[in-house]
Amino acid sequence: LAPTIPGACAMRPTQSRAARRQVNRPPLDVRGVETLIRERVEARDAENIDKKCVALKGLRLENADALRATLISAHQHGVHALNLSCSLALLTFEDIARAFRSAKSFGASEWALEELSLAGTPTLGDDDDVDEHVVRHFVSQLLRVRKLNLAKCALAGRVVKILVEMLEAPRSENERRCESLNLRDNDVDEESGEALLRACAGSDDVVEIILTNNHRVYAETVAAVALKCRENWRRKRAAEATAALRDGQEAVLSFRKMGLTDDDVDGCVNRALASCMGVVKLDVRDNALGEDGMVALRNGVTASRVTSVNASGNPGFGTESFRKLSGQAAANFIRYDECDEALKSVSDRHLGDEGASILAAALREKDESVRAVGAHHNGIGSLGCVHIADALRETHSNLRELAMYANNIGIEGAMALARLVESHLALEVLDVGGNGFGDAGCVAIAVAMTRSSSRSKLIELHVDHNGITDIGGEALLRALVARRDAGTPLRTVWIHGNDIDGELAARITQCCSTHINVDAATVVVRALESSSCPSPTAKDIDRAEIEAAKASERRDDDSSRLANRIAARVGAEYKVRCASHAAATRGTAVIAGIVLKDVKELEPHDITVVSLGVGTKFIPCDVATAIERASKDCLWNAHVHDSHAEVLARRGFLRFLYREIESLVRSGESSWLEITTKGAATLKRGVAAHLYVSTAPCGAASAGPKGTVTHDWVDDHSEAYQMHDIPLKNSLWFGSSYKGSDGDDKGQVPPGCVLIPNAELALGVAGKSLSCSDKIVRWHALGLQGALLSHFIEPVRLSSVVIGRKFDFARCTFATCCRGRALATDALPHPWMMYSGIKPESGGGDTASGGRELAGDGDESISWSFGEGTPSAHDGRTGVSIGGGGAISICSRAVLWYQFSNLVKVVQNTPACALRAPNVNGWTYDEAKRAATSYSSARRKVFAET
Repeated sequence: LAPTIPGACAMRPTQSRAARRQVNRPPLDVRGVETLIRERVEARDAENIDKKCVALKGLRLENADALRATLISAHQHGVHALNLSCSLALLTFEDIARAFRSAKSFGASEWALEELSLAGTPTLGDDDDVDEHVVRHFVSQLLRVRKLNLAKCALAGRVVKILVEMLEAPRSENERRCESLNLRDNDVDEESGEALLRACAGSDDVVEIILTNNHRVYAETVAAVALKCRENWRRKRAAEATAALRDGQEAVLSFRKMGLTDDDVDGCVNRALASCMGVVKLDVRDNALGEDGMVALRNGVTASRVTSVNASGNPGFGTESFRKLSGQAAANFIRYDECDEALKSVSDRHLGDEGASILAAALREKDESVRAVGAHHNGIGSLGCVHIADALRETHSNLRELAMYANNIGIEGAMALARLVESHLALEVLDVGGNGFGDAGCVAIAVAMTRSSSRSKLIELHVDHNGITDIGGEALLRALVARRDAGTPLRTVWIHGNDIDGELAARITQCCSTHINVDAATVVVRALESSSCPSPTAKDIDRAEIEAAKASERRDDDSSRLANRIAARVGAEYKVRCASHAAATRGTAVIAGIVLKDVKELEPHDITVVSLGVGTKFIPCDVATAIERASKDCLWNAHVHDSHAEVLARRGFLRFLYREIESLVRSGESSWLEITTKGAATLKRGVAAHLYVSTAPCGAASAGPKGTVTHDWVDDHSEAYQMHDIPLKNSLWFGSSYKGSDGDDKGQVPPGCVLIPNAELALGVAGKSLSCSDKIVRWHALGLQGALLSHFIEPVRLSSVVIGRKFDFARCTFATCCRGRALATDALPHPWMMYSGIKPESGGGDTASGGRELAGDGDESISWSFGEGTPSAHDGRTGVSIGGGGAISICSRAVLWYQFSNLVKVVQNTPACALRAPNVNGWTYDEAKRAATSYSSARRKVFAET
C-alpha cells in the first residue's frame, strides 16, 4: 500500500460509538470516580481475581481534578490496568498533562499500574500551543507504563517525535519503560515510522508497536516495525523464561500462555533451550502452536536434554508431530537417565505408535540395560508395542519390570510381549492390563510362560481388563500350574475386570505362591535413616507465611488466617519434600497433612507439619477379595488397601505417635506428648491437631447440593477455636459409602463411591474401604489414634479441618462430623470446618499429558511422617511397592503391627514406665484391635448410626 501524498491533511478520527453512547450521561466528578473505582476493585476482590483491571471507557471525566483523582485512586487500590478510552473528551492537552503531573511519581516502581489506555482522546493531538517542557514531561510519564494505548488520538508532529526520541534513548537500570505502544489510527508520518524502526532495533525492551492505519507511513515500514518488535518479543520472552527457570531436582522452563506461534519457536523457545542446557522439562501449554511448531520444538528438544514436554492447549497437541515430539523427549529421558533400580516412567505422554517408535530407537542405542520401564497410558498400538518389546528383548538383558497397561497394543503387541517373556529370563513384573488383547493375547503370553517355566524369574503378571474369557483363563491356569510344578510359581496374577468364571478365577489365584517380603523392621529403619530429602528451610517457611498472609487479605467466607497458615505450611512441606512429584502435578494431585499447633510457641514456630499423604488410588474390590481368599494375614496386612491422601496422612500420624510415645517411655521427653495420672499418654496442654485436605474428601463431603450456611471471615482464630453447630440436614445429601463402583450408579452417587445404608455394613468386608468422609467421621468421634494406639494414648481429636477445592461448609460438616454424633459422643465439641483458597498442588505443569493430568507416576502414592527422611512411595493400585518386587509399604498394617509390638516390648521392659502394656502374646493384628474394648464398642455405635 502506498502512503498518501506527503503534506496532505489527515482526517481527525471520528467519535467512537462508546463516546456517542455516553454523551448524555453527566460527567464524573472527583467523588464519582473514587466511588466507582472502589466498587469495581471490591467486585474483583470478591471474585478472587488477582489482577485488578478498572475500565471507565466512555465515562466522561469532568475536569483535570477528576482525572487526577482517578490516577491516585487507581494507585491506592493497586490497579494493574486502567482503561480511560473516550473518557477525556472534556479535557484539553494541558488539563491532561497537569493531572498526570499532579499525581506525583506516576508510573514509578511503587505504582502497580502496568497498562493504560487513553485511546479516543483527540485532544492529545492539540499540542501546538503547549510548552515543550510540559509535553516532554507528560510523554515521559506515559512511557513508564508497560503497555500504552494511544490509538485514535490524532497524534502527529511534536508528540510523536518526542515519543520516538524517548524510546530511542538509553534506559537506566531501574527505569520503567514502555514495552507495547499502540499508535493505530493516528497521523504518524514516514519519517517517524523509520525512527520507530530504529528505536525497536536499538532496544530489546520494545516488543510491540502498532502502526496500522497511519496513512503517511509506508506499508513496508509498518511491516518492518512489527517484525522487529516480534524479534524483540521472542528474545525478551526467552530471557524471562530463562530468568524464571525453576532450579531444583528438575529444572522447568515455562512459556505457558505467552501467545507463541509456530514462527516463534526457533527465536524464542529453542533460543532459551540452547542457553539453558540444564533444562529437563518444558512447558508450552496454552499457546497457538500448530504442527509446524511441534516440528520446530522437536528440533530444539533433540539438541537438548529435555525429557518432558507439556504442549496441551495448542492446536498441534495430539497430532502426529506432537507424538513425535513427545517421543523425542521420552527418548532423551531414557538416553540420559541413569540405569538404577527406579522405574523409568514415560507414562501418560500421548506417545502413540510414532512416539513409541522413537522411544524404541533410544532403547536400542542405550549402552547399559535399564531395569524398569513404564510406558503406560500412552495410546500405544500394536506397532509401537512391537518396536518397544523388540528393543528391550534385543538390548536390555537386565530388565526386571515392564509396565504397558492402559494402551491399545492388540494381539500383535501381546505376541511381541510374549516373545519378551519367553526369552527375557530376568523379567519379574509384567503389567499389561487394560489393553483389550482378549483370549488370543492371553494365550500367547501363557504359552510363553509355560515354555520358560523352569528358567523365568517372572513373579507378577497383570492381565486385568483385557476382555479375557474362560478360554484365556484356562490357558493361564495351565501356565501357572506348569510354573508351580517347575518350582517357579508366580506370586500374584491380576485378572480382575475380565469375563472369567468365578471358580476358574479362584483356581488361578490359588496357583500363586502369595509370598511377599514382609520385613517391617527394615522398612522402618530405612525410612528413619534416609537423609537425602531436603526439609523446608527458614526461607521456605517465611515464603509460606507470606502466601498465607496474602490469601488472608481476601477474607474469604468460612476461612481464617489460621486456615490459610495451615494450608500454606502443608503446601510448603509437600513442595520441598516431594519436589519431583510437585513439579509434575498439573492441578489434580490430592494432598493431605496433619499439623500440630502449640499455642505456647511464637509464630511461625507454633505450627509443625507432622505427616503428609498424597494419593487418589485404592485396591479394586475384586482384587482385595482375591487377596483375602489367600487366607493369610501376612499377605492382607502387607498391602495398603486405601491410598487416598487423608488415609496416608493419618497413617503417617500414627507412625509419628508411636515414635513419640516410645521417646516418652525411654527418656521421659516429648515435645508434644505427656503422661496423665491415669497412666496414658496425651497431647500436651495447648497442643492441638488439625487436618488439611486440598480437596473435599471423597464420599458425602464431595457431592450433593450445597448448604445455605456460611460464616464470615474469622479475624483471630489462633487461641479459641470456634465450634460449629449441627447444620440442618438436606434430604439430598448422601450418607455412608465405600470406594468403588457397582456399575449402575447413573450419576446419583458421590464420584467413585458406592452407597450403603450404614457404614457398619462395610466393616471387616474385603474390598469395601469406607469413603474418606466416613473415615473422618470416625476420627472426629473416636480420635485419630485408632484401636491399637488406644491401648497407650487418650483419644487424639482434631481441633479443625481445613479443606481447599469443592468446599461447602454445611455439606462438609454434616458429611465428616455431625453424622457420627447421634450417640454418647454428643458431649464432644464439633471441630471447626474451614476453607482455604491456597492451592499447594499448583505450579507444576511439566508432564506431557493434556488429558489425564498425571502427577508423578499417576499411581504413585506418597506418605511422610515427622522424623522420617525421604517420603515413602508405593503403587496405589496394587498396595505394594512400585513394581511389586520390593519391600512392603511403610503405610501397610504390617508396619503398624510391628511398631505396636515393638512399643509393647519397650513398655514392658521399662519398669518405671507409667504406661500399661497389654499382653499381646499370640495375638493377631485384629485381635489386638478388638482387645481395645472401649474403642471397639464406640466404633460399632458410630458406624451403626451413620
